[in-house]
Amino acid sequence: SVGLGGQTTADRILAPLLDAGYIQASLSGVTLEPAISGNAASVVLSATLTPGEVFHVSSISFAGSSLLSAEAFTATLKLHPGDVAARALLFESLAPLDTAYRRQGYMDVIVEAVPAADLPTHDVAYTVSVKPGEPYHIREVTANNLDPAARADFDRGFLMKAGDLYNPEYVSGFL
Repeated sequence: SVGLGGQTTADRILAPLLDAGYIQASLSGVTLEPAISGNAASVVLSATLTPGEVFHVSSISFAGSSLLSAEAFTATLKLHPGDVAARALLFESLAPLDTAYRRQGYMDVIVEAVPAADLPTHDVAYTVSVKPGEPYHIREVTANNLDPAARADFDRGFLMKAGDLYNPEYVSGFL
């Protein structure tokens, strides 16, 4: 089943293994057995868990882009060659790249790290790419329910205007 944020039950079960470097961990033969007893409902999930082996990072490569150079990306990595291929650290390593695009209005950006696993050595090389989508622009900024003095302060202080690129960090910082 899929929960908030598109996370499935399998994602939640596999997360600790993926974060510990078991990049091929999987569930198979999943069955669900619902049960209702009085006012309570429950579901028993049964599956075969196959963890696989722990993998280590051999490389993380990114060609660079106009918004973040390969060197700047490499300098912010939380995951390095030789480290256990921990998914959480991979996501943290991709975050600065995602942020660089979102700051420039690319709200639909997709940052991917495609793994190439070397099964005999239990190493994995990641190739990072970016699909930015289209940048979002401010159409209109309206502050509601402010008295005239507060409205004037807002209009003076809020620097994003119609036509500007949308920057979610600026908006959350301003608010």
